[in-house]
Amino acid sequence: MDDARLGRRERLDATILPASDRQGPAVPKLARADMPHVPPEGAVTRKEAAKTPPKRRRLVVVVLLALALVGIGGTWWWLTRNLQSTDDAFVDGNIVPLSARISGTVETVLITDNQQVAEGDLLIQLDPRDQQAALDNATATLASAVAQRTPGRGQSAAAAADDRGNTAGNGKRAGRRALGVGRSEGGGDGQRSGDAAREE
Repeated sequence: MDDARLGRRERLDATILPASDRQGPAVPKLARADMPHVPPEGAVTRKEAAKTPPKRRRLVVVVLLALALVGIGGTWWWLTRNLQSTDDAFVDGNIVPLSARISGTVETVLITDNQQVAEGDLLIQLDPRDQQAALDNATATLASAVAQRTPGRGQSAAAAADDRGNTAGNGKRAGRRALGVGRSEGGGDGQRSGDAAREE
């Protein structure tokens, strides 16, 4: 068997090495088609090289697969991070009724959904035109009431004077009655004194 192997080796050397580099007797060149292909020991053929990728190629493929899995997992987590699923969940919370002191049109909302607020924080801003119109109306009503009250004071003074006059007139009537009684008793003198009392 060693002779057979040696013969193949010599033939291989004859085809690969030039005649000056060969050791031993000169071997005639054989046609490549006649010579069986025997790879050297430890050599890898092209077919075997194509079948088994090198370690670097494997490493690249493994790294790409790992990155793809991390990317898919990260995307899934990002899209589902706020989703909750349960059959018997309880949520504790404080719900406080919110009401306004006055009505109006909301111009600006100063908070966002689910924002925590403290007592006294400004939540919304109302359109000031409604309040300005109400203020102008109240001011006009007040001015009208003041204007009516001022002449009313003069009228009330006149009414008070009339009341005093009526009171005095009642006294005059009482005096007339008394004079009338005296007239019927005294005759014409009572008439003159009644006329004098009226002039006074």
